[in-house]
Amino acid sequence: MGYWDSLIVLGGINAILAWSLGLVVRSGQLSVGHAALAGAGGYAAGLAARAGLPPIVALLVAALVAGLIGVLLALVTLRLNHLFLALATLLFGEILVAVATGTDALGGAAGLAGLPLLELLPLVGGAVLVVVLVEVLVLRGSRVELNMLLLSGEPQLVDMTGRSADRLRIQVFAASAAVAGFAGALLAFQAGVVQPGDLGFDHSLNLLVYVIVGGSTNGIGALVGGFVLTVLPRVVELDNVQQALLLGGVLVVVMLVRRDGAIPRRPTRVLRATTAPAPSDDRPTLTGSGR
Repeated sequence: MGYWDSLIVLGGINAILAWSLGLVVRSGQLSVGHAALAGAGGYAAGLAARAGLPPIVALLVAALVAGLIGVLLALVTLRLNHLFLALATLLFGEILVAVATGTDALGGAAGLAGLPLLELLPLVGGAVLVVVLVEVLVLRGSRVELNMLLLSGEPQLVDMTGRSADRLRIQVFAASAAVAGFAGALLAFQAGVVQPGDLGFDHSLNLLVYVIVGGSTNGIGALVGGFVLTVLPRVVELDNVQQALLLGGVLVVVMLVRRDGAIPRRPTRVLRATTAPAPSDDRPTLTGSGR
């Protein structure tokens, strides 16, 4: 695979990861541990591939393992919101880094190496297309998306619709984790190795920046943000420090100019204020007292 193909694949994978995190953000949850979920998927896929399973099965195993971890994490953090949820997911990521580093079966600090290198361009392109179709044809304007918006602002309204807000929160987080695990497995098969550093806070923070810059209320915005902000720094050949400065600068500018991101969209208005004109009084007006 050539340089540009590899760059496009990496951009597509990060776009999928950003979209998966965007699902959580749109439902009113804040996770800074999504890189750990992706890394867990990468390790699961690597172990499955070493056991002789076909790569496509290994990808499904990665999604399943990450999804189950997402369910457990959502259950543990069910009553946490905003800052405390972010801290819990950060702690979860650091725990996974420590576990991966100290486990010989996972390769220790050197990581799980020797994974098969796959031709991922068609697979990643197809995965991005599926994500776009799900966003446009399934989520946009649907009852699920409406409930996600309600969950982010007024969770009690979700319960009033007959659905459980807690159950929806768990389902969204689990689906997001499964997609992240699938993308993490793609990363592992692109690099041929998955390392503890791949699970760390830095990558999770970059994913959050992709979502905010692209548009936290719009799945397409998260996809575009993830792809562009992955590819652009490498096209202009920036080092790690310069990339961090670029992401920080773009984030500040977007937050000042467009608070909802570069591609903002509220797909469904939960409450739409309509002001009806006051009824006109057609009765004749007396100009005099008549007395």
